[in-house]
Amino acid sequence: MDFAGADAGYEDSEAVVLGFPLDATASFRKGTRFAPSRIREASFSFETYVRDAETDIRELDVHDQGDEDTWNDVRGTVEFATETVRDIADDGKLPVILGGEHTVSLAGFRGTDASAVVVFDAHLDLKDEFEGSAFSHACVARRAAEDGRKVYVVGAREGSYDEWEYADESDAVTVLDFDEFDASVVADEVDGAPYVSVDLDVLDPGYAPGVGTPVPYGVSPDELREAVRALAPDAVGFDVVEACPAYGAGEAEFVAASLVRDFLAFRHAGDRHR
Repeated sequence: MDFAGADAGYEDSEAVVLGFPLDATASFRKGTRFAPSRIREASFSFETYVRDAETDIRELDVHDQGDEDTWNDVRGTVEFATETVRDIADDGKLPVILGGEHTVSLAGFRGTDASAVVVFDAHLDLKDEFEGSAFSHACVARRAAEDGRKVYVVGAREGSYDEWEYADESDAVTVLDFDEFDASVVADEVDGAPYVSVDLDVLDPGYAPGVGTPVPYGVSPDELREAVRALAPDAVGFDVVEACPAYGAGEAEFVAASLVRDFLAFRHAGDRHR
């Protein structure tokens, strides 16, 4: 099943949707590998036309490349996935990734060579390693900063002492907490063309309980949607990760599908108005 509206062939497409059902380093709930197919299924509940953007995502010519192979060698999976994303970006197409655990974002921003990464997340994800792995889903923002990218972590409310200290001392990391979660603030903070990553646990679990590591006191779906819409016109890639279907009634997957649709629509609307 393709993502709704993604009916273009690869050669004719401007954006490519691909799933990475990686589920190897989850530290609380397993099951994110089932999310890509469930997000695609949820996407058929929406129209392809987004009125606020005056855009039908079919105008963008979207291709769904299906799910990529993943395995328990996380480093190997990330390296393989990075090359896949790089091929898409080198062909002048916009990569849109359906996760899977958050580690798949490494392939996203490395494949696009983004100079900035915006991460919507309840967690800082700034650990040097976690449970013996530098490729854990808890290390994504740290790897981005070490790559030399400017990192913006938005909506974080959880992190170890060392992570908060790293964030405070690093010139590469900016943390925008819950009180600063505003679409205009986020968009104004970010320089250049970012890669945008949405870990669905940034949402309050009352809205989306089916995520890998839920954290209370999160943001609402409409706040997240407005921030994604504001960033979409300049973004070089996008992912939505950490839906865990077994622990919800589809709420996280429906939000994910809607965010992908909105990202594509507002990205296309931004190009149209340049």
